[in-house]
Amino acid sequence: MSYLRFQPMIIDASAKPAPWRLIAGIVTTFIVLAIWVSFIVALAAIQKDLPFQQAFFWMLQAGGETPQSAITILLLVAGLGYGAHVSARMWHGRDLRSLAGAPAVVLRHFFVAVGVSGLVTLVLVGFAISFMADIERNMTFSGWFVWLPAALLALLIQTGSEELLFRGYLQSQLAAISQKPIVWMGLSALAFGLVHYNPGASASERWIVIGYATIFGFLASDLTARTGSIGPAWGFHMINNVSGLLIIAPAAGPSGLGLWRSEAALDDMTLLVPTVFIQLLATILVWWMIRRVIQV
Repeated sequence: MSYLRFQPMIIDASAKPAPWRLIAGIVTTFIVLAIWVSFIVALAAIQKDLPFQQAFFWMLQAGGETPQSAITILLLVAGLGYGAHVSARMWHGRDLRSLAGAPAVVLRHFFVAVGVSGLVTLVLVGFAISFMADIERNMTFSGWFVWLPAALLALLIQTGSEELLFRGYLQSQLAAISQKPIVWMGLSALAFGLVHYNPGASASERWIVIGYATIFGFLASDLTARTGSIGPAWGFHMINNVSGLLIIAPAAGPSGLGLWRSEAALDDMTLLVPTVFIQLLATILVWWMIRRVIQV
């Protein structure tokens, strides 16, 4: 495997590579996230004419079951991206380009990944709608289409923010500390997996989701390291979330933006395991196809 294109990011991260700076950066990122979340909750409190605490609990209880609440939840994640940018500049003297890669490369690789991922997703969605009995219509097409621009923008921000933090900032700073790819890719992927921890899910569902997210994070880390930009991982991530939130959304999750909704019982292991296995195989196929098209 060749990660030579990742070297500019590592060189930038190596200017101030001390582990304590990375720890301080992570803490700073979550402080920025907390400020951002407080701002969003305050806006919701004004809109709903509720006290701040009640507005916060309203957002938690809404759970993304309406289009508005689903978009709000996605936009909360923007704090992670801005926090990563603030932390990189404050603790490591790095600018946005050093976290994301050259803008032209990021955009080109993003659209390649969107195109490849989108083709595979269309095939899988067509198969699921045709053969899976537990999928039902969630919104009218006209209603879904009205919300689509805002939903796509929210997903663009959400996935871009996560890629900036986990692949752009965390992965490159870990690479400045350790020369072993298994360390800096593995730890950033594991961190990505753990943020998908859902305390409200059953134990089996919880750890299967974390496992899938960790593997996805590892593949996204590989794309970033091979290309030297977050572009392909961003497009890869974007279409993955479009599939799971805008096209066929889980009934037990944020389903407010889904055109269809899956009523599958996620605590039924006989259904969950093969479903996740098929999704994992498709994810690996998409990762491989993106690499082939970009030629890395």
